[in-house]
Amino acid sequence: MKSVFAFILILTSFFSLNAQTFNTSADIVNRYVWRGMMINSAPNIQPSIGFNYNGFDASLWGSYSFDRTEAFSEEIDIVLGYSFGLPGSGSFGITLVDYYFPNAGFKFGDFDDNGDGGHTIEGIASYNGPENFPVSFLAGVNFYNDKGNNIYFEAGYNLRVKDTDLKLFAGATTGSEKNPAYYGAEDFSVINVGFGLTRKLKITQEFSLPLFANWILNPRSEQSYIVFGFTI
Repeated sequence: MKSVFAFILILTSFFSLNAQTFNTSADIVNRYVWRGMMINSAPNIQPSIGFNYNGFDASLWGSYSFDRTEAFSEEIDIVLGYSFGLPGSGSFGITLVDYYFPNAGFKFGDFDDNGDGGHTIEGIASYNGPENFPVSFLAGVNFYNDKGNNIYFEAGYNLRVKDTDLKLFAGATTGSEKNPAYYGAEDFSVINVGFGLTRKLKITQEFSLPLFANWILNPRSEQSYIVFGFTI
């Protein structure tokens, strides 16, 4: 009950802010791959709406598969975060993500913390380096509704090659014996290695379409994916 009350307070604060701070976008992707795992293989539309206010971020992010017969074909995440920068030292961030799958048989108000509830909440700490040290680090732990309290780490390196942004990344999990299905691992495993390219396709003098493509390898499952998409 306390979790439900806290969630209502968060939503109330979210919608009470000035609407001029809101922004929205959507990605169209050929398949949905997350942290080296394919969530579903059909094309997905992934809309988001959110705002930023003095370093505080709040957003709603969703993913909807074109094939609703697939498992996990719908997802809605609530994302709350705060980030701050230090001159010449990059930026640091703390984020909470509430993962919810509407078509998994759970009601939105099911906030049970027994491993079988409708919402899993992850806490994430992140760092993004300055231009002269273009690295990124991320560490996340499921602290709510995950019996295994699964942990994920990721490191990245960013490059700019002419008009294309290139990111190299590698991610791993400590694994979990209590809930190995979450990342497909019972012990420490590298599950997400690859690179991503992002560039803008000029459509008109005033409009460009952001395109992105990622090659992803999951050494644990020995599966590889190419994800292509664009942002509108």
